[in-house]
Parts: sequence; structure tokens; C-alpha cells
Amino acid sequence: MSFYWAAKLLHAPRLRHSGSLWRATLVAAPCVLALMIGLSRIADYWHHWEDVTVGSFLGTATAYTMYRLRFPPIAEGAEPLAALQAAPWALKSRSGDRLYDGEYPV
Repeated sequence: MSFYWAAKLLHAPRLRHSGSLWRATLVAAPCVLALMIGLSRIADYWHHWEDVTVGSFLGTATAYTMYRLRFPPIAEGAEPLAALQAAPWALKSRSGDRLYDGEYPV
């Protein structure tokens, strides 16, 4: 959720000039909640700190990988890649040239 909200709030046209503290709070909220849960597991002696640390690294890496399978990088926005994959011959490069100029692919 943090990756998605970061991309959406970074590129929201109406919100560019508004304050950014609430945006940072919203983006950080899921991470803070996960940190609190991890720390409570350590404090209650349910898990060792090594388990929680490795689990958080694995969870973050998996979340980012799954986010990138569906969405472009955060710096480019949060529009799904599925719309781009639906018609690959209609894609345009950054210079405006068509990537595919022929007929529909066979």
C-alpha cells in the first residue's frame, strides 16, 4: 500500500501545491504498523529479532517486486501496466515515435 499511495500522491494534479506532511504520514502508516507488530512479537518473546528483521526485508522486497509487476516505477505514477500490455503496438516511446509501425502482430 505504501508504494501505491506514494505513486498516487506524488502525481496527483490537484495535490501538488498542498502540504506534504499528511502525504508522508499516509505513505508511512502501513510501514509503521508493520514495525509495531514486529516489535510487539519481539517484546512478547514470540520471535527473535533476527526473524523479524529478515522477515521485514523479505516482505519489503516481495512487496516491491509485486508492485513493479503491476505498476511502473513510483517516479512515473501509478497507472497499471495492464493498460499498456493490452495493445503493445500502440505504445509510444518517450520521443513520440511508435515502437511498432506495422500491422497488428500475428
